[in-house]
Amino acid sequence: MNRCNRESLHIGDYLVRLKTTDVRYVPGTTKYTEGKPGMISVLNPEASFLKKAEGRIVSEPEEGADLYVGFFDVIPKEEQGDPGFFKEGEKTFFMVTNGYASKLEEEAAPLTQRVRLGIDLAEAGATNCYWINPETGKKESLEAIGKEDDTTYFQVDLQGGSGALFMVE
Repeated sequence: MNRCNRESLHIGDYLVRLKTTDVRYVPGTTKYTEGKPGMISVLNPEASFLKKAEGRIVSEPEEGADLYVGFFDVIPKEEQGDPGFFKEGEKTFFMVTNGYASKLEEEAAPLTQRVRLGIDLAEAGATNCYWINPETGKKESLEAIGKEDDTTYFQVDLQGGSGALFMVE
């Protein structure tokens, strides 16, 4: 099974119960950015609990490629098919996709970016950040790697072209 199908299988149960409310762009460094897509705005930290999203290529840590961030709302329970799917407090979701792709690479691993997320947990009404691990499909708590003022930082590695679903609660 290819990576995209496996990742979709792991997060599909969540995605069919969520609706996209916004998509934002985070530019990479000059060397690797593809440029802002026409109808997508740059991530605005003033308008979101997500204060920072930054990718750095694992094999070239001074450089980073573009990221895409999607924000979601939970669809009404009566439309979900399984009203008990979400646990109490699971209501704030976002997805980050590593926009780094290359026609020269046959595998996604060499295109991995270490993604650093800065979240104002209080603004989100949350105490922690979780992700649905794209390799296992399991909800996992992310360990905070630092804090500056009201922003708590978390970090994950995303292979080229892959995305991960996150929730704050």
